[in-house]
Amino acid sequence: MPLTKDVIKFGTFVVTNQVFHVTRLSFAIVNLKPLLPGHVLVSPRRIVPRFNDLSAAEVQDLFLTVQRVSRMVERVFSASSLNIAIQDGVDAGQSVPHVHAHIIPRKRDDLEEKGGTDAIYGMMESEDADLSKQLADKEKAAKAHLAGEEKKGRFPAVDNDSRKPRTDQEMQEEAEWLAEEMLFRVSKFVSNEALSVLYGLNTYNFTVHGQTMWPKSLRSPFVFGPLGHPDRLPLLRNLRRIHIEVVPDINSHWAVKRQRSRLEYLVEILKEYADDSDQKSLLEDLKVDFQLTSQKPAQSACGKTVRGIINSCVPKDTEKFMFGLESLAYLRGIKDVEVTGLPEWYTKCLQLSIQGRGGGVEKIDWPLAESRRRAKWNSTQWKKYLVSARKWHQPTLNWKEFAERNEITTPADMEDLYAADG
Repeated sequence: MPLTKDVIKFGTFVVTNQVFHVTRLSFAIVNLKPLLPGHVLVSPRRIVPRFNDLSAAEVQDLFLTVQRVSRMVERVFSASSLNIAIQDGVDAGQSVPHVHAHIIPRKRDDLEEKGGTDAIYGMMESEDADLSKQLADKEKAAKAHLAGEEKKGRFPAVDNDSRKPRTDQEMQEEAEWLAEEMLFRVSKFVSNEALSVLYGLNTYNFTVHGQTMWPKSLRSPFVFGPLGHPDRLPLLRNLRRIHIEVVPDINSHWAVKRQRSRLEYLVEILKEYADDSDQKSLLEDLKVDFQLTSQKPAQSACGKTVRGIINSCVPKDTEKFMFGLESLAYLRGIKDVEVTGLPEWYTKCLQLSIQGRGGGVEKIDWPLAESRRRAKWNSTQWKKYLVSARKWHQPTLNWKEFAERNEITTPADMEDLYAADG
């Protein structure tokens, strides 16, 4: 979600989703193709080409903003120094006619392979430093829906062949992260109480869908949204309230496989910090909402956009997709748990297990069955394999025994859920 509802423009380009800090007269944005990690820009909100065009109030606000942002960037990216530069006018290398200051975090020998510390100046003045061309290419690609096509960048480039433009999602996630750093962590005097307000009074929403994700699909850090960056995962221990929306939005066994793995990964990460004796998890409220279609627009496997409409690509049978949530049973000891969208008996079982009540849920030792498969996809030879008799939509945990032990009424056809092949 953008930091501001106002439309923020950098020259003629709309960069609202890249904004991570806003004042009355200035704004700061993340870069489409950062020269080095943490390379950001600070500009006045009024679009003027030259530094001398700024009012005294704008100059003061611009440099105060540069100072505040630079402190945060240096700390967050573990820099030992900074390059802070303004290219004032076309002949000075300015490519977008809108005053802006570059803030580039530096470390010792970070450009040794490119000629040393001073290589940064040549890069900023080269043709590859054409911000206007880079942003124009991005807009043109977006309008033409050329997803995945590599554009020749004109942003400041250390190695233009190895650096590709970042996606809107990547830039927005970094902007949200840096916005948090600006608001709550830029000063060493910010107290733990301030963080508790941030995490304690807000519910953090995660969506786990059945679509493929790149570059990691099964154990994707993107299930955590902006908190999925490795540097931000420790922040998960601070979350008090989490809402997980589980949306099996493709009618395939892949939806269950992906959601099972993604929820398992989510639980592993949460438990990693929950089990830290020095930094115990603060999670106390968990809501899980299972729905066959999302209320948000989603791209279906058929390439159609769906919004609360069940079409031929979206599953219709809850029981065939509900056991993708089994991994949540290992997230135990949560005080308040609410599960919606599932059969009543399974809802009660999940809630009890996640709360740490009713004992553990035993794993099922499914029998093995013989299966014939091709030795290779294009081979005429067949091989015999022993594989689990469990079907993709069946449980891996013994919910029947757990329900009986806790006096939870189960459906009459419960045995059908555990009927093995063969």
